[in-house]
Amino acid sequence: MKKIIIGVVVLAAIGAGVYYFALSGEYESDLEKSALTTTVDTTGSAEDLPPSIDQLEGLYAVNSEKGNAEVIFEIDGLKNTKGAFEQFTVDFNIDDNFENSALEIVFQVSSINTENSTRDEHLMDVDFFNESAHPTMKYMANRITYENNEYTAQGDLTLVGETNNLAFPFKHLGGGTNDAGENFEAFEGGFEFDRTQYGMQEEGGVGNIVTITFYAELVKS
Repeated sequence: MKKIIIGVVVLAAIGAGVYYFALSGEYESDLEKSALTTTVDTTGSAEDLPPSIDQLEGLYAVNSEKGNAEVIFEIDGLKNTKGAFEQFTVDFNIDDNFENSALEIVFQVSSINTENSTRDEHLMDVDFFNESAHPTMKYMANRITYENNEYTAQGDLTLVGETNNLAFPFKHLGGGTNDAGENFEAFEGGFEFDRTQYGMQEEGGVGNIVTITFYAELVKS
């Protein structure tokens, strides 16, 4: 009898996970990237190219209220678990020695949008982002490396009150002028992490690996 009860509980947990994450609704990006007037070779075919951000000393920034950028996330395990953080800031303080540059990305957890309000509310619960106790997710790096035409930020990700080291690659795509007449520099990159390493609970039918990708047109402050 006990085994039957345990089996029912396990199946119910799996069913709940599938219910919340396999619901209809799949996020689709509507970002329109601005045209680049200068471009950077990011193919990696010319390994001796100098770091392009050497010419960009100063603070470059964008936020979701003003600017052209997006942050997309995907949770491994179910094809429809894709969404965006719709409120965030990106600050890239480029030092004269680019290796000492600082990158900070702050996400407002409550701004998650997966095109399904029931799923979004579930992601705010204590088993996942625990938004009421930890309203932001933050990435901070104070070291940038460069190899094969690709930069890597060396820093820490803070999520649900836990902080772990995390390095992620990104590219400088080039520059242009946006619709507001501001000069910008475009960057894209991404990283992945195991959500259970930050205290999130495992749930049947839901993967543990979260992948985040971003595109940002940063304007010099």
